[in-house]
Order: sequence, then structure tokens, then C-alpha cells
Amino acid sequence: MTRKIHHADSVGNFEKGKHGKYVKHLYRSKENRIFAGIIGGLGEFFDVDPVILRVLFVIVTLVTAFLPLFLLYLICIFIIPENPHQ
Repeated sequence: MTRKIHHADSVGNFEKGKHGKYVKHLYRSKENRIFAGIIGGLGEFFDVDPVILRVLFVIVTLVTAFLPLFLLYLICIFIIPENPHQ
């Protein structure tokens, strides 16, 4: 997905890439967070309400015996950077 922006080098989750096109980046949300902003950042990236993603996360976490998604969430805290534009 590309979006033309003429007034800045970065806006929201979009930043100017190597070839002058704007690229969308995944960041942890600073504004829409409950714990570390992972699910809020996913909601901003995919343009989905984070509440829906949080409910799905809790349901899948309970169904899979808690450990797999909890470990994935902890790993994402260290891999996904915070949004520098918020």
C-alpha cells in the first residue's frame, strides 16, 4: 500500500522508503496501549479496532493454554519498536 504525501518525510506509520515511495511500518502504540502497545500497534497497522484484536488475543490465549501467545507477545515487546511519531 502506498500513499503520496508531499509535506513531510514521515507521517503516522508511513515513512519514505529507498525509492521515494512511502512504506507503512509496524510500531508499538504509545497512545493506544494497555500493557506494551503491541495489540494497539497491530490495530493501527491493519486499521482494525484494537478492542477486537484484544478480545481475540484473550480467547486464543485461553484456548491454547496461555503459553504460546504470551511468549509471542513478550518477544514482540523486544522486536517491535515504539512509534517515534506519537
